[in-house]
Amino acid sequence: MLQKSVIFILVCLILVSCSQTHTEYKYSKGKDTVKMFGDGTFELQRGYNFDEKRKIITLYNHQEQDILKKNVAENILSYKVEGEFAYFLDDTGRYLLLDIKRNEIKVSNDLSAYTQEQQQIFNSLHQ
Repeated sequence: MLQKSVIFILVCLILVSCSQTHTEYKYSKGKDTVKMFGDGTFELQRGYNFDEKRKIITLYNHQEQDILKKNVAENILSYKVEGEFAYFLDDTGRYLLLDIKRNEIKVSNDLSAYTQEQQQIFNSLHQ
């Protein structure tokens, strides 16, 4: 009986440890982190614009060395993750496409800079 209990406990521990999914991030998650992408190089952070007295969500790049360029976009209005890409629309009308696996971002004011499929996803962010 004791042997069966020990085996049962071991099996339960193995199942619990295997079922937990844990994503390893290169950078740590902060208290204002809304969402991290890929290895954590890019993240959405909650913030506040004191001049305009409103909450904002900023797209932040941990790899950027220039402190003034770490904020890729100051105010993200909407975003969507589709496969290996994250699509963002900011309050200045810019379209941002993040390749999550490569940690590369493309920024454009012109929607035609993207493929038809990407344009459709960006258009869905306006709704």
